[in-house]
Amino acid sequence: MTQINQSIQRKFSTAAWAGRLHAGAGVWLLSGLMGPCDEPPPSVHAADPTASAASAPAPTVAKAAVPSAAAPAPALAPQQTPTTRHYMLTHYADTVGMRRALVAGKLAEYRAAAAAVAKDAWTPRLRGDYQPYVDAVRAAAHAGATVSSPVSAAAELGKIGEACAACHVKFGGPGSPVAPEQLTQGTDPTMVAHAVATDRLWEGLVLPSDSSWSSGMEVLLDAPKLDSDVADVAAAARHLRDLARQGKGADVAQRGQIFASVITTCAGCHERVGVTLRPTPSP
Repeated sequence: MTQINQSIQRKFSTAAWAGRLHAGAGVWLLSGLMGPCDEPPPSVHAADPTASAASAPAPTVAKAAVPSAAAPAPALAPQQTPTTRHYMLTHYADTVGMRRALVAGKLAEYRAAAAAVAKDAWTPRLRGDYQPYVDAVRAAAHAGATVSSPVSAAAELGKIGEACAACHVKFGGPGSPVAPEQLTQGTDPTMVAHAVATDRLWEGLVLPSDSSWSSGMEVLLDAPKLDSDVADVAAAARHLRDLARQGKGADVAQRGQIFASVITTCAGCHERVGVTLRPTPSP
């Protein structure tokens, strides 16, 4: 009799241990199936208090974790297209690349940057009243992508700046996104001053900003004189100072042409003396 009782107790202990193993395995499997945002499935024991852990079929747990096909899918929030600021900053970076390429005498790089602006149609969801200004920018950029001389390139860059300024005057301009010209040590201080001046003039044209424009002209006037026995270089230096005096008080409508003249003068002088500008280092 004692042997029979011991046998029954061993069977009961074995069954209870197996039940705990099954329950533990079910919890592990359930945790693997559920994501961090899923609702837990209904408990088998809550539905039937008499059911044992060992009798709960695994497929029932897996199916409980899957949402009902009849449940409606949650509505997706409207997704905004890239913002106007995103497009403007992208175009601004392209126009800075056009300006630097032009001053460095690299027309191929200028044309590539102009083409990037010309082909960018922004978004089909663009506000209708923005469209004429975007079209004006793209038209000038398209012309810039086919230029064959620094003079025509500078003229188209000035037109792009004017188109940007017209839009900013109408709808409000952005904050200043200008990254200062980075120059290596040992650069001629006159060239440093001219680089700073063109950055400020471009701000003054595009944003538009009266203070940036006036500051750029002042930098040109205060820059150390270009002392050179090369007649063309001396003439270019005098011409820049004349442009600075004439253009200091220019209104927004006049700035594009004046800026084009400044950039053309710089590019022509660099070409005359064989100046090679180093690319701006990556941050």
